[in-house]
Amino acid sequence: MKSKKLISILSVLFVFIAAGCSIQQTQKQVRTITVIGEGEVLSENDRAKITLSVVTKNYDVIKATQENSDKMSRICSELIKASLPEDKISTTQFSIYQEQIYQNGRNVPGQYRVSNEITLSVDDISKVSEFISLSLKNGANELSNLSYTTSNKEDALKQARILAVKNAENRATILATSSGNTLGKILSISEENAAVSLSSKRLYAKNAASDELSIPVMAGSSTSQVRICVVYEILNQ
Repeated sequence: MKSKKLISILSVLFVFIAAGCSIQQTQKQVRTITVIGEGEVLSENDRAKITLSVVTKNYDVIKATQENSDKMSRICSELIKASLPEDKISTTQFSIYQEQIYQNGRNVPGQYRVSNEITLSVDDISKVSEFISLSLKNGANELSNLSYTTSNKEDALKQARILAVKNAENRATILATSSGNTLGKILSISEENAAVSLSSKRLYAKNAASDELSIPVMAGSSTSQVRICVVYEILNQ
């Protein structure tokens, strides 16, 4: 009987000791601080894409197509003469359809509309205005897109990530020291966003082929931005 009581008492003591250990472990949980770090790098644009079209109309589909073909051939020839490599010119869309005119309560067949769209990949952005001017003078009558990019995108994002880590560390250090603590090691880090956006500026580039037509275009720079979330351990001083 005494031995059974002794076992019961020891069991109760073990439970209290275990509970005490659990409380002590809870009190020693790692204290953390979470901060956002941001990095930004500006890169000058050095590439451009121009999307333009020749649109012709005629009641005779053959004539509309032939006129379109002649104008586009002339445009491509002049662009190549102006130092745009042939492999930098690509056809992105070609369509032929007959327009419908609503007249006297019904649809009446109209002219045939022929559209030939090309995209120019330009590595020398100082030539953008000249290429647009040449295209317009030789028959292009729609300009649907002009965009700029940088060839330095990956390097810029890499630098932005480094700046974001340093920014997070500075923010965490200020918060930790201001509250009477010391910043510890990084416990986790994650990237929330990495993107390249355009910040354009006005550029007036004179047409080298003629003084009669000068196209003002938008050049500019690309901003590479990275946003990260970092969890640091904080230590008592």
